[in-house]
Amino acid sequence: RRHPKLKAKAGQAKRLLPFALDLAAELRLDGSDGESRYQCISHLSDIYHLAGKRELTQEEVDSWRWSAAMHMYYYVTCGFHIVPKHHYFLHMPEHILRAGVPRSFWVYSDEAKNFQLKYLFNKCNKGTDVCVQVLLRLERRFVLEHLLHHC
Repeated sequence: RRHPKLKAKAGQAKRLLPFALDLAAELRLDGSDGESRYQCISHLSDIYHLAGKRELTQEEVDSWRWSAAMHMYYYVTCGFHIVPKHHYFLHMPEHILRAGVPRSFWVYSDEAKNFQLKYLFNKCNKGTDVCVQVLLRLERRFVLEHLLHHC
């Protein structure tokens, strides 16, 4: 059976969660997958709530671990297939314990800017390879700083 696919970036999909959770709650008793869909979205919503916090307690990290496992369980129960990004959810608590809350090392909100920066850079440098341009600029900067300090 085929499911409809949503073509959206992570930030856009995140904003749809409250709507999806309300819809899943309404359809909870409708059919065999209703409860599984609701639980899947509910656990995902819990993860996003925790991801937005500035600090997490050990209890909240454990809650993240539980919600990630349950989200994946219900996701598969609904007939979907796990992809590596889903599997990564299971390992996030370990990353949080090592590096702090996700907002200190997650860059989803700025990933779209990479394309824009590369596009502008290429336009301004007439198609010259980005790596070469960066190295040339660093080399010029080093030479200028060296000359300023030794002259």
